[in-house]
Amino acid sequence: MTQLFTRAGTARTANCTGGYSYTSKCTRCGGAGGRPEWNHSGYVCFLCGGSGVGKVKIDKLYTVEQNAKLDATAAKRAEASTAKTNAIYAAREAELAAQRAAFVADNAEFVAKLQGLDGDFWVGFRETFLARACAPTFRQEELVNLEIAKRAKAPSAHVGAVGDKVALTLTCEREVRLESQFGVSWMSICRDAAGNVVIYKGNADFLGLKETGEVKATIKDHAVYNGVAQTMIMRPKVTQAT
Repeated sequence: MTQLFTRAGTARTANCTGGYSYTSKCTRCGGAGGRPEWNHSGYVCFLCGGSGVGKVKIDKLYTVEQNAKLDATAAKRAEASTAKTNAIYAAREAELAAQRAAFVADNAEFVAKLQGLDGDFWVGFRETFLARACAPTFRQEELVNLEIAKRAKAPSAHVGAVGDKVALTLTCEREVRLESQFGVSWMSICRDAAGNVVIYKGNADFLGLKETGEVKATIKDHAVYNGVAQTMIMRPKVTQAT
């Protein structure tokens, strides 16, 4: 007698016309007839009435040769499907690559400027700009040009040593409003006569925007931001402003 198997490879003996007939477990309670979490509405499973018995099912049976042939057909179908999917993805990637190349070509000057700017902020800025593939806005171009102009100045170096009391000639190039749970304060970003970046954070009477003056202060800290050396000062006193 020829040995027969299910598609999963389990050996079975045909017991009905068309294959192997069996009674499955209830799909709701898994054959238990009920569950403790159903006690509030009655322990018994409403689907099987507590019997745990499900529907009568029939598994079609196959010979070893038939299963092998079906497996080969399924593998061929899966291979064809995978090849078709890969071709669709490849075509889409090629289309996107062409669109990216055209976008970079159309904005070559701006992209070249971005590639010349290092530092975490500008690397992220460049990656986001290229990923979005939208023409640069006026504000973006302004920011990039300002950064390039700033870096074209003499390289910034740290001033003095932490704790030193210094007298500097500073020009306030930018003011940033800072808000916290303690209220509002200001960060003044300045440069001294040698082009070094000097920053003051606080609410003391300080230089106004674009104002130049003689300032006495104490060196609070030295830092580096986006590759630019910065000197933080505290307790500033403007002795002469112009």
